[in-house]
Amino acid sequence: MLELKNISYQYHKKADVPPLFEDLSVKFQGATMTSIIGPNGAGKSTLLKVIADILQPAQGSVLLNNRPLREYPATEKAKSIAYLPQRTDIQFDISVKDTVLLGRAAHRRAFQAYSEKDLNMAMQSLEAVDMQNFSERSINTLSGGEYQRVMIARMLCSEADIFLFDEPISSLDIHHCFSVMQLLQSLAKQGKTIIIALHQLDLAFRFCEYTLCLGPSQNSSWIYDKTEATMSRENLARFFSIESEISKGHLIFTRALH
Repeated sequence: MLELKNISYQYHKKADVPPLFEDLSVKFQGATMTSIIGPNGAGKSTLLKVIADILQPAQGSVLLNNRPLREYPATEKAKSIAYLPQRTDIQFDISVKDTVLLGRAAHRRAFQAYSEKDLNMAMQSLEAVDMQNFSERSINTLSGGEYQRVMIARMLCSEADIFLFDEPISSLDIHHCFSVMQLLQSLAKQGKTIIIALHQLDLAFRFCEYTLCLGPSQNSSWIYDKTEATMSRENLARFFSIESEISKGHLIFTRALH
């Protein structure tokens, strides 16, 4: 179980600069898909880095199975939580398959040869994102969307229990947007905990059971609930200044307010 307990984060210590989020307490449900939404600058990426133990909160703690995450050894932590940031850069020439195999690092000793399981996991992960035919291509020859799908495959190959995604579909075409969201939803049904920061609120509404909404940067308020409750018409107007309605189970935006 992953829990955020009284988390606050503030980039600037000045009294007149409010925290990005304050006293944030959430118990992420296992075997579910949770979206993190909010306007630009609300702290979605920062919160994911706090959850991944890349940034330390000003106060509060991240608990994994009731134990502070920062107390876990690095290898044990990597086996439990996998994190994909918005931007990843691989500066050296490496094949797509070998890029995905990097996701097996926590399961291998240094300089140990890849096992048959490692190789099978890599190919299965590439098939899951429709990139199996690119396995021998150089990672540096791919388009932005193809590259992103390989990074998703690398995460899948890690076999972590908790996946943290920061805008993973922003560079994908519409087919692969839906394909990846369907894949992540199926992983949640298989027992994985999926936490995904999204700007595509309609897809968050459609695919995610729970949603955490962070307020604008000048307002550290937040809401966590079932997606239908978090993304109510009133909440979307309050947090995003957008008018919306639900029609036949779909979230539709009608106009910007103000």
